[in-house]
Amino acid sequence: LIAMLCGVMLGLYAGWRRGGAVDRIAMGASLALYSTPSFWLAMVLVVIFSTALGWFPGYGIYSPGASIGSTDKILDYLRHLALPVAAVALGLIGQYVVVARAAMSDVVTEDYMVTARAKGLTNGQMLMRHAFRNAMLPLVTLITLNLGYVVAGAITVEAVFAWPGIGGLTVEALNARDYPVLQGIFLLLGVSIVVANLLADLAYGILDPRIRQ
Repeated sequence: LIAMLCGVMLGLYAGWRRGGAVDRIAMGASLALYSTPSFWLAMVLVVIFSTALGWFPGYGIYSPGASIGSTDKILDYLRHLALPVAAVALGLIGQYVVVARAAMSDVVTEDYMVTARAKGLTNGQMLMRHAFRNAMLPLVTLITLNLGYVVAGAITVEAVFAWPGIGGLTVEALNARDYPVLQGIFLLLGVSIVVANLLADLAYGILDPRIRQ
């Protein structure tokens, strides 16, 4: 959710203001993040923010001895959650920015955008009535397909941070050659992708009425 909101908004703005400073900086940083493996990024975050600076824990889901149900317990969970979320979100943000920027760049050159400007619409009206809705079509596919990635778990990131989850369970099942567990995980992944594609088709009909015909 964090990656989708930040990446889509930044990418759409960069595409709307293409060629500007924000566009150049966002694209450079996004391409670097997009091409960086998530497990390597996770290890870099651990080295910098856990080992060197000591700001966040580097492994586990909570600290041993934390009181259950207290505010300290919640804060402890959030501190352990920060680095895994950052490792997953940064890579996805780069992906969303690249796709959103390309989609918006294509939309702003269309004839109906020129017509809208000639009719006297403001930039805000053009963005909300015409550009945003049409630029979202390719992003819907990316967002829904990433749902499968979220449901299945970030296997490598969970392994780096020793987090219990589907990703960690996959690694344990592979090491133990537990084939029934692996089959269940793959079934869950397959179902999540099918459901994500169904959601994408439904969203297409909402965003583009021509598809419903």
